[in-house]
Amino acid sequence: MSELIDNRAHRVRTLKGIIKELHGGAAPETVKERLKTIVQETDYSEIVAMEQELMAEGMPVEEIQSMCDLHSQLTREVLVQLPAKPAPPGHPADTFR
Repeated sequence: MSELIDNRAHRVRTLKGIIKELHGGAAPETVKERLKTIVQETDYSEIVAMEQELMAEGMPVEEIQSMCDLHSQLTREVLVQLPAKPAPPGHPADTFR
């Protein structure tokens, strides 16, 4: 169980580092591949945790919002390319297929 917590913390730190790079003026193209990799492994709660940490560190909410816009642009193609997960047997989505 602790390895799951460590993995989650690592993903939050990695994502936060990428966002800080963008905040510092890094060109989106330079972080795109790393962001693509981490987003494929990250869930929404980890993104929220990263945003909360950035705010606690003093980053203005407006800056985080603008980074979210950029983050959305960079990850749009990743999210579109992700295959849908199959519904487990017995799940309503599986039953009505």
